[in-house]
Amino acid sequence: MRLTLSILGTCILLTGCAEEKPQRLARLDGETAPPAQAVAPEPGMAAPAAGMTAPAEPAPGSAQAPGQPAAAPAMGVAPPPPVQVAESGRDISLAGVSFTLGEGWVKDKPSSSMRAAQYKLPGGAGAEGGELIVFYFGPGQGGDAQSNIDRWVGQFKPETDTTTSLPMEVAHLEQDGLKVALVKTSGTYSPTGMGPMMPPQPPKPGFALFGLVVEGGPQGSLFIRAAGPKATMDAQAKALEAFARSARKAKN
Repeated sequence: MRLTLSILGTCILLTGCAEEKPQRLARLDGETAPPAQAVAPEPGMAAPAAGMTAPAEPAPGSAQAPGQPAAAPAMGVAPPPPVQVAESGRDISLAGVSFTLGEGWVKDKPSSSMRAAQYKLPGGAGAEGGELIVFYFGPGQGGDAQSNIDRWVGQFKPETDTTTSLPMEVAHLEQDGLKVALVKTSGTYSPTGMGPMMPPQPPKPGFALFGLVVEGGPQGSLFIRAAGPKATMDAQAKALEAFARSARKAKN
């Protein structure tokens, strides 16, 4: 496994724009980083089909009312193809890629048709739990890693008005023929609405994000977003990093 890891000081403007400025080295737990390299979108990745964008999602914990159908995709976004999630103990596989879930993660019913799989993360230090969501849009769909990272981080704002930048950590792994991009950030989470007719969700201060894009899978890319109160995400940090490192091509 080859790991290229850099922490980026990213200036997230309040208008949602992001500009990356490499600053210094860091590492994930248990990994030693080689000299820094510029973080850029992987070349040759297919962009979404014309008129398609990655859909917005509701905030963690905002499940629909009991008995109501799952939320429909946003306008202009084709529904994703069906994908089977195979489970064996804590191991799961979908779209030709396998992962190992963290201890105590609980399978949950996807609250939107855009979600391929959904899991509850145990709360930390008395905080409410978090949520991990797996998205799959089909071969060549969903955009590249960097555009998704920018969009996810753009939903977070600094906790104080005096803060002009929102730091984020970005790492890149290569394992079993897969390219895995990770991002971590925290702040006030302001998820966008699920479509032009739906209002945005209320801001959630003190939240944190762990995002994961897996490129090079046999059936296309996977997009995984975990979010929740910062205390919960801090408590789950090692489990989430282990989950990312467990990504591998599923055996037939």
